[in-house]
Amino acid sequence: MRARLLLTILFGFAISTAQAAVPEQSFAPVADKAMPAVVEIMALKIAGKDDPLPRPFDVPKTPGEKMTALGAGFVIDPTGYIVTNNHVVESSKEIAVQISGVRYEAKLIGTDPRFDVALIKVEGTALPFLQFGDSDTVKIGDWVIAIGNPFGLGKTVTSGIISAKHRPLKSDSFDDYMQLDASINQGNSGGPTLNMQGEVIGMNTAIFSPSGGSVGIGFAIPSNEIKVVVEKLQATGHSYHGKLGVQIQPISDDLAKALDLKSTKGAIVAIVSKGSPAATAGVKSGDVIVKLGDKPVNEVLDVTRTVIRMNPGADLTLGILRNNKPMTLKVTVGKIDVPEAPEATKASTPKVWPELGIHVAAIASEDPRAAELGGVGVNTVGVEKDSPASGMVSVDDIILQIGSKTVHSEEEFKKFLEEVRSSGKPVALKVLTTDGITAYLALKFTR
Repeated sequence: MRARLLLTILFGFAISTAQAAVPEQSFAPVADKAMPAVVEIMALKIAGKDDPLPRPFDVPKTPGEKMTALGAGFVIDPTGYIVTNNHVVESSKEIAVQISGVRYEAKLIGTDPRFDVALIKVEGTALPFLQFGDSDTVKIGDWVIAIGNPFGLGKTVTSGIISAKHRPLKSDSFDDYMQLDASINQGNSGGPTLNMQGEVIGMNTAIFSPSGGSVGIGFAIPSNEIKVVVEKLQATGHSYHGKLGVQIQPISDDLAKALDLKSTKGAIVAIVSKGSPAATAGVKSGDVIVKLGDKPVNEVLDVTRTVIRMNPGADLTLGILRNNKPMTLKVTVGKIDVPEAPEATKASTPKVWPELGIHVAAIASEDPRAAELGGVGVNTVGVEKDSPASGMVSVDDIILQIGSKTVHSEEEFKKFLEEVRSSGKPVALKVLTTDGITAYLALKFTR
């Protein structure tokens, strides 16, 4: 009641003191230029696991449900390369694209689930296309327009401003969304966010809404992130990211006092993975990272967002405090391979349990989650198409339990599955997803 009263007071105050400003120029020139290059996407797919709010648009609610996902995308090359969200096309059996009323069959070139970016292609020539702008230069308060395919109604233009920058939405520490107040809804996924020059500065990706409809809080992936991923997908069909091989955490006031630090700025190293780039460079647990090159580190996100975007093999100078004494270390950035989508799982992957369609292996020692889990769990390294696990379990998920039994090895995984199979019941899996979410799933054996 108190919160509702406060909201009413603030809302009334806003109405009585100000009127929304309008741009001096019409949005029509931007819309006219961009609309031909925005596409409507129809993807025949199988529903995956639900996401908590804030959630991507267009994610089916019932795992295993077959449906046609509707989304948007935009052409970035006259020969037919199209950018959209990974969640629009993941687990798709067929992808169809409509460009200016003409239907095309699209081919999936590659995806990056961590950044929710996908690259697809149609066969075409001289297609209208959009160019990327520089998302680092946009400011809070800048006018933008969003184009998408809300609820499958067709291409729709809405306008608003950049409400905020650098919004992390999930547990993934490299999330870095722009927040918009332009009206966007289900079906807007993958559509472009454009500046007043008609350049793509973002891609509509998620909403925050109790009802699932637009409440004026939407999120877009910045164009500078998209460009890095698209270049890799276009060149190799695969994406990868930089890594240091450390677990870091923020510095609280109490921790700063306990360590005699003058400030809470920086990131303290909790764990250094054995054999990692950081370990090779001499980074130790307890070091405080205060600089990356010549840029100060104010928080943990400054480190993770910078490193994840770097190319493997690049050199990075770390400014650290060790026992309160400044030091400089040079690190050669390592590589994180982005897991391939289930459809791309290689047939040669050794089968562990074909009746479920899951392929597992021990968690690699260099996986940052290994130390945290302390020997618990097995890593999902493959998921077969059209299997009970397809659309439910993803590559690089970690299976923690089968029923109430904790899994420590591949041998235990097979043993516990055999016990459940003999009972004739579905199997319950406790899974740690790549998003850092713990979920319980129930799968039925095919035979």
